Amino acid sequence: MADFIGDQLLKQVNVFNETSQPVTGSIVIVDPAGDTALDQEYDLAPSDSENNDERSVAVYDDVWGKTGAYEVTVELADVEANGKSRASETVTIDDSDEQMLAIELGSENIGFHVGKSLSDFE
Repeated sequence: MADFIGDQLLKQVNVFNETSQPVTGSIVIVDPAGDTALDQEYDLAPSDSENNDERSVAVYDDVWGKTGAYEVTVELADVEANGKSRASETVTIDDSDEQMLAIELGSENIGFHVGKSLSDFE
């Protein structure tokens, strides 16, 4: 059931705020050809926010154009994760129609995970 709901809500790239404070920042993804596939800013509510108008996740679709290695860079504007305000990771997308990227912004680290369903990110 969780995967069904996740498939309805999640997109190709998903940025989750796993902290108890608001997080603003930006995400840039460069595709295997060296072109910018995504360049966006986000403003996320705390993960424990009870305000239904606020979102603690940002979702982006139409990012994967082809399979290959994508360079992902996340920057945090007002907070740090374990003393860092920036993280980069190269992620490999083998199935551009099915795979998603989850980026977890936590108080201890910034995690990058590739999977095909919500349960792959738990």
